[in-house]
Amino acid sequence: MMQLVDLNYKGATAMTKVCLPYVPGCGIIVMVSSTSAFGPNTGMAVYSATKSYLSAFSTGLREELRSRHIHACTVNPGMVMTEMNRNARADYLRLPKVDVARGAVRSLRAERRGRTAYTTGWFYKCYRFVCKLLPQSLMVCVPGLEKD
Repeated sequence: MMQLVDLNYKGATAMTKVCLPYVPGCGIIVMVSSTSAFGPNTGMAVYSATKSYLSAFSTGLREELRSRHIHACTVNPGMVMTEMNRNARADYLRLPKVDVARGAVRSLRAERRGRTAYTTGWFYKCYRFVCKLLPQSLMVCVPGLEKD
């Protein structure tokens, strides 16, 4: 748990602080969050919380840096087959997988159009919309779709 906090909270914040003086006007900061930021996921509460932090941090940073003409964009990919997910529960593995290259290109395109955030794939865009409508207490069990 503490490794996730160190990576996603402290690491992203520290890297931003270190790099920010070198970002030119009209520069871009891309924060890689997750669709897990939209609501807590069963068995991944710390991960979801740290990704929620990244999304909020990026949105706030975007506003703070507006006068410097530096843009921040949050990328919210869905299921990416990383080392972390190789041993995920079977119900999570049934979720649609994200094409990383396509997601990266579309994320940068969305940022160029002035978007604050980009979510990959129609399934995850729908999930984000539903998470905005329903209370988190109802959504907490949805990401896995069903229990094993």
